[in-house]
Amino acid sequence: MIRIGDALSRPLFESGEFDVRLQLGFLTEEAAAHLGARDVQYRTLIDAIGWSLIELGSFDDAQKYLRHGLTLAEEEGDYFYQAKAYRHMGAIERRMGLLDNAIAYFEKASQTSLNISVEEDAKAMSAGITYAIAHLKFSQREYKGALKYTDLAINSFKETHDTYRVDMALVLKADIQVALDQVEKAKDIYRQVIQSSRVNRESIHYARAVLGLVEISLRENNFDEASRVLARLDSEHTVKMAAFSDRYLAAKQRIDTRV
Repeated sequence: MIRIGDALSRPLFESGEFDVRLQLGFLTEEAAAHLGARDVQYRTLIDAIGWSLIELGSFDDAQKYLRHGLTLAEEEGDYFYQAKAYRHMGAIERRMGLLDNAIAYFEKASQTSLNISVEEDAKAMSAGITYAIAHLKFSQREYKGALKYTDLAINSFKETHDTYRVDMALVLKADIQVALDQVEKAKDIYRQVIQSSRVNRESIHYARAVLGLVEISLRENNFDEASRVLARLDSEHTVKMAAFSDRYLAAKQRIDTRV
């Protein structure tokens, strides 16, 4: 069970199948606890369970499992997963609009990451924290600062050959460009990510990029184009993802009512 859970966690993450990843995570974590495989247990608590609950919008439950995973990671001296737990907690606070709390968690993640001894892991964590700060600045409407940190994150993800997170940061860059009225630049990036995410089976980035194009069309009152682009999304799958369901339903309502 442990071997299967570890092997499937990342593909389920990249494909956006968070409900399946969560259920598999529960089984993996229980098996790891029984076998005393504490490293697998805290990794599963923080990633497969904790992050999946965040994406599904269950923030209180996510906090509970993240704190348990953090405690185990501290006991085992794993600074990478300690930093990751803090970063995830910061993401919860950002999504809840508690931006000062998010800053505190990201600072804690950054401080903890200084103790990571494996250079590759340290670079990966630094890139992830940089992206988290970029997203935070976007939430604060500090668009120029957000763009600066996003470009830094993109370059860092490219250095670590993390295609999934390059696309993730590119979508954020396009979102920022829309906010800065750089709409044509944003369209180009959204289209680029749609193509890349099809090849790499990244349903989250695909949904974000499609919704970005839809919202630009609605902003221009081009309802027919918005409808055509929105049809690319699987409505049932998209609505399941808490980060996108409100955007999808709002866009669909505007298209249906033409207002």
